[in-house]
Amino acid sequence: MATLLRIGLLKPSFVPSRRERELRDLSRYRLALVQERSQEIQRVQKILESANIKIGSLISDVNNMSGRLMLQAIIKGKLTPEEISTLGHANLKHSPEEYTKALKGRVNAVHQRLLSMQLTHIDELTQRIVELDNDLETIIAQIPNFKEALELIDSIPGVGRQSAMTILIEIGLDMSRFPTVKHLAAWSGVAPGNRESAGKNKPEKSRKGNKYLKAVLVQAAHSLHRKKNCHLREQYQRIKARRGSKKAAVAVAHTILRIVFYLLTRKEMYQELGANYVSEKTKNSQIQRYVKELAKLGLVIPNALVDQQLANSV
Repeated sequence: MATLLRIGLLKPSFVPSRRERELRDLSRYRLALVQERSQEIQRVQKILESANIKIGSLISDVNNMSGRLMLQAIIKGKLTPEEISTLGHANLKHSPEEYTKALKGRVNAVHQRLLSMQLTHIDELTQRIVELDNDLETIIAQIPNFKEALELIDSIPGVGRQSAMTILIEIGLDMSRFPTVKHLAAWSGVAPGNRESAGKNKPEKSRKGNKYLKAVLVQAAHSLHRKKNCHLREQYQRIKARRGSKKAAVAVAHTILRIVFYLLTRKEMYQELGANYVSEKTKNSQIQRYVKELAKLGLVIPNALVDQQLANSV
């Protein structure tokens, strides 16, 4: 293998630089801590359920400000459910009576001890995540053109700043490492699988690749359901109706990565095409195809009328 590589018969693999490897170590450890914190929050929810406390059905995140105040009161055990229900934020969706009903459970000393330890662990993990964020920001500030590239990727719908940072850390700033966007997609693991037999292409899972990059791209694709008048959201909904949410998320993740490649290559901000882009494009092609079919049958439609219809469809 080494001989083939020396004489140019084997293409070298993408080997990140030392600084890129350091950034990857910090970013991936941060991701592990975020996942661990999410698991600890789920354990808090499990303890509450075992104590027959149902505030998880009223508060989306028991670790937010209102949830924390209620959990601290439950741990101390000095307030009644009616008093605890008044600790929530004034903008909570549900009434105090509903919170009072959800807080009536059977909390014992073991539950209080476990909840106290779990909240302490969550705070420790949060502090470590903040420290890693500071370390990442310090290193990134020393890399030329990193912040500019970060703004380009952050302009893509569904991709937040943290996701954009993870994407850049995993693929780097130099897109010349990848001959084409297809090479980048295959390396990332979001390209379609290839299984051909007897001249026929058969369904296949996506390729194996960079699991950290693929995870953040799929997460960005799933977050698009809140966006309005968005081309990527329309693509997700269109594929989801035919093939399911998982395949739709991977397909949109592939599209997002292609956009990242072209934004970094051309140094341009993302331009929104709109939710009707595909339908309007298909409509125009259908009009032109039908005009050609009618011409074959001997019915010629004036070009002015065709141009008018195409202009109205835009």
